[in-house]
Amino acid sequence: MRALRPAAVALAAALVLLAGCGAGSEAPTLRAPAGLDRGGEHWRSVSSTLAPKQDSASANTCTRGDAACIDVVLGEMRRRYTALAAVCDHRAPFALMYMRVTEGVKAPHFHDARYLRHLDSLFAQLYFRAFDGWRGGRPDSVPEAWRIAFDAARERNTTGLGDMMLGMNAHISRDLPFALAAAGLRERGGRSAKVDFDSVNDLLGQVQGPLIAEESRLFDPDVGRFTSPLLGVYRSDIAGVIASWRTEAWYNAKRLLASRSALERRAVSDTIERSAAARARLIQTATAYSVVGGGAAARDRYCLRNRRGA
Repeated sequence: MRALRPAAVALAAALVLLAGCGAGSEAPTLRAPAGLDRGGEHWRSVSSTLAPKQDSASANTCTRGDAACIDVVLGEMRRRYTALAAVCDHRAPFALMYMRVTEGVKAPHFHDARYLRHLDSLFAQLYFRAFDGWRGGRPDSVPEAWRIAFDAARERNTTGLGDMMLGMNAHISRDLPFALAAAGLRERGGRSAKVDFDSVNDLLGQVQGPLIAEESRLFDPDVGRFTSPLLGVYRSDIAGVIASWRTEAWYNAKRLLASRSALERRAVSDTIERSAAARARLIQTATAYSVVGGGAAARDRYCLRNRRGA
């Protein structure tokens, strides 16, 4: 089992505000991801006119919440994931996880699937925007939680599950409240969207087993064995942690919408940003190879031997 070494919990708590450690021993030379500058035209055409509020009369498939919207989002996710996986980029584990969960949103088991598909497109747009800002050398345009996640992947100092959790934290703890506030918290007829929102937690529980196995097979064999009491993760059971972050995001969205002034909304926004960044530092420290053992070199060699992630 990939467990924390003795006294590592105390060490992680003491270092929670630090950025983490170096990449470790020498690893195979990896090419820069290719293919991220090409394609994406379909998504760009949709995202350029994607409206915050769902509108069944809109010409935009995602603003309408059509089933085809998820296909467009997934197409962009696959384009990015394929380029990352081909060179074993450490951003690939999160990209794969996000793609698999989004595939589950296509299933017709929600009360108002149109609302959820529209929300999903707004949500994905925030990930793509952060990804492109960081990759394009515009760090000031990237939220801090995302900068920590992307920097950790570049520096190769965290485990495969750590890379997954850093991405999940940035996207859920930071991005999701803003996506929810933009979409609104009510579906057609004024019904609360909370039931459908919570149904995604059930979806996460369903995909977790096959997903962890796939991540372990393609990228890092230790993904399926990771345990961190500090993060509430035992043998890579992360569904409960994600569900708690999603619940927190819902209530942060309510706080944003309840703000009575721009100043009050800014204060709530700043709290969301700081909290997500602090959680990112905790994850980075608790999943650092210097704390849990192992190293990026062995992980990269394993991934390069497989290369099936592409």
